[in-house]
Amino acid sequence: MTARANQLTKSFNREAVNGLLLLIVLVYCGVRLFQNAATVRTDRKQKEIRLLTPQSLPFLADKGVDVFGNPVVPSVASKKHPVYVFLLRGDRIDSDLSFWLDISRHTKKENITLIGYCDGQDCSSRVRRSSPLLPFRVIEYGEVTSSQALINADREGYLLGLIGVGKRPKKIKWRGANSTVLNISEELGRQ
Repeated sequence: MTARANQLTKSFNREAVNGLLLLIVLVYCGVRLFQNAATVRTDRKQKEIRLLTPQSLPFLADKGVDVFGNPVVPSVASKKHPVYVFLLRGDRIDSDLSFWLDISRHTKKENITLIGYCDGQDCSSRVRRSSPLLPFRVIEYGEVTSSQALINADREGYLLGLIGVGKRPKKIKWRGANSTVLNISEELGRQ
């Protein structure tokens, strides 16, 4: 073999090895990228499933910042002094406020606390402009886990009744055809 042919063979072998190494690296990166994408999709689906299940998140406390920027200190709930938390939806804020104003009038003599949570800016703006002032506090920015637990419950039409420290909140159906101010007021007064 001539020196030139020998040199070309070594050069060809080096390029072939480099090409093969590059191909191996690209295949490895492609496989890893595919695995990571599959993991992200699976994680996202699992998180969505957990967010849509009311039992997956506990309602920890009714604390946060109200629509006027004041801190809301958690209420102490007990069987004799239950706390009821409910979601006010911006897309139906007038009917929600009217409903809860009527509830507060019917339960005035009861030893209960009502606390609303806003679901966004439409709700917060409307509550700030409400006249007369509401007889219950409305939280604009709440503790994340509790807020999500309430949103999850509201998706199924429920409010949450807190009846003691460490006890699971009681779910009471308030959105629906059979829910009237009178029967919800009676339900809240019975607790």
